[in-house]
Amino acid sequence: MDMEGLLRVGGRLTNAALPWCHKHPLLLPPDGTIVALIVRRAHESELHAGVNQTLAALRRRYWVIRGRQAVKRCIRSCITCRRQDGRPFCPLMSELPVARVEPTFPFGHVGLDF
Repeated sequence: MDMEGLLRVGGRLTNAALPWCHKHPLLLPPDGTIVALIVRRAHESELHAGVNQTLAALRRRYWVIRGRQAVKRCIRSCITCRRQDGRPFCPLMSELPVARVEPTFPFGHVGLDF
């Protein structure tokens, strides 16, 4: 607990030349509206990056329990990412014309190309 009553992660970075908030990120629960908004903000500030880059940006200030799952959930629900990674449209095949499906003798129709 810090002086403001927030739960922070301790670690082995006490001697590192980093700001205090980077050495001791806030500990956040695995689910919740606030956590989803924080994860979404990190995802959008990283320009809709993938799971690893979004998680790295998120962990600069926060430590989310089951953070990878929270980031995956955010990316799956991101409209911009879904639009970018969407499958291409596969058109329906049309029916064959009658001349192609009628039985005929071999070489009944011959064409030449000059």
